[in-house]
Amino acid sequence: MRNDVQTETSYGDIVLYSGNQIVIFYGSNSWAYTRLGHVDLSQQEMREMLGIGDVAITLE
Repeated sequence: MRNDVQTETSYGDIVLYSGNQIVIFYGSNSWAYTRLGHVDLSQQEMREMLGIGDVAITLE
């Protein structure tokens, strides 16, 4: 369910954008998102995992 609110994100945050796109941050941003969860990795680990090429992620 979509529940967008103005949010300041940081690395590891998982959000729903525009009701149909899942975003995982490895930096920060501010926009209206629906918070879904958080990945418990360091910022460096997030950048290494998401910063180069295509990434396939499975949500369980």
